[in-house]
Amino acid sequence: MDNDAMTWVLYAAMLAVLLTPTVILTVLYLTRIRKKRPAYYGKKVSSILRKYGGIRRFRVIDHLQLDNRKEVVVIPHLLIGYFGLLLVSTLDRRGSYFGDAKSARWIFDDSKYKEDIPNPYQENQQAILQIRSLLSKNKVYNVPIQQLIVYDSYAKKSSCFVGSDVPVLRLNKLKGYLQKAMFDKDNGLDVEKIYNLLLESGALIDPPVLKPPAKSRKK
Repeated sequence: MDNDAMTWVLYAAMLAVLLTPTVILTVLYLTRIRKKRPAYYGKKVSSILRKYGGIRRFRVIDHLQLDNRKEVVVIPHLLIGYFGLLLVSTLDRRGSYFGDAKSARWIFDDSKYKEDIPNPYQENQQAILQIRSLLSKNKVYNVPIQQLIVYDSYAKKSSCFVGSDVPVLRLNKLKGYLQKAMFDKDNGLDVEKIYNLLLESGALIDPPVLKPPAKSRKK
């Protein structure tokens, strides 16, 4: 190797050494910003459910709106398998949540803002009741339906203080949760029939745009 080539190699090596910390910091920063966006949690949950269900011939529906003329409900994520149905909703802001199964409202607190939010457990229960009603009208009975509320994986920034009867889980635990034996049980459900029935009876909508609270800033 001649001197010019050796010089270029040294320059390239020095440049790589100088740029590596910058690249790493940039990636970490962008990842942190991405995880603060409300859409991140929903997309991540959908991806996990679809990867899990894809190899099992399960179905996944995201952001399904059902209207029985008395009440409109939105189902964030629904996994349909031979085991039954799993409804998954997300707590889309990084911070602390306080509540229980019976309270009409929960409290969200991120140290800068504090506000009341609708009880996601009760919202999910209303969605489950509407799903059951729809299935019954179409002569589909005895379908096990469960719900799960997923929140941020970053333990130092997020917590969920709710009653033991509320099924909550960190996002980074969702893959392991789906490995439970109950999801391998075959309860004889017609996955395609239920999937098509829900799509025909409801409407797919865009995910809601979450806005930061404006009236509850802490002093």
